[in-house]
Amino acid sequence: MIILLLFSTCVPVKTAFKTPAESLYYRAIQITEPLKAIKIYRDIAVKYSDTPQADSSLFRIAMFYYIQKDYRQAATTFKNIIKRGEKSPIYERAGYWAWKCYRILGEKKLAEQVKKGEQTKTTPRGKYTIQMGAFKDMRWAENMYQRLKLLGYDAFIKKSPTLIKVYVGGFSTRDEAKDVLNELKNKGFEGFITRFPR
Repeated sequence: MIILLLFSTCVPVKTAFKTPAESLYYRAIQITEPLKAIKIYRDIAVKYSDTPQADSSLFRIAMFYYIQKDYRQAATTFKNIIKRGEKSPIYERAGYWAWKCYRILGEKKLAEQVKKGEQTKTTPRGKYTIQMGAFKDMRWAENMYQRLKLLGYDAFIKKSPTLIKVYVGGFSTRDEAKDVLNELKNKGFEGFITRFPR
């Protein structure tokens, strides 16, 4: 009986997960190397964006940036949670931390907008932008948008009568846009420079 008890305490218990997102999230929280965990959290946020684990993953990514004192990136990531609205179980926590980041950055106006629950979404402006994709299905456009935002790019979406287009940045010169496009291509993305959409 004692041998059986000792054996059963040495064997790791396999937890049953209802979804792949739960399984990945559990795996990520067990990892002691932050950058490896962040990679899994990003995968969850992109592939399973409609799950509670996506919000929790974004929160952990944002806290990583906060700890690294990259308050701008932390605030941007917290805002991605806030955009989901009150359907997110961590909406209020994300709002608090976004507010805190903006206060540290000295951006009182943005901090107050977050505190009041106002959307702080802004579309970049410029003469040129980079079109990253055109989709018929909003889910695909959102997926591309989230991937770009998680990497820190100033992505935005514009709808036309037939397509949903995803763009990155607003640039005053074509050369500025070209530098960012080359950076995106090095990360495996495709895109092209175009005039800023009206």
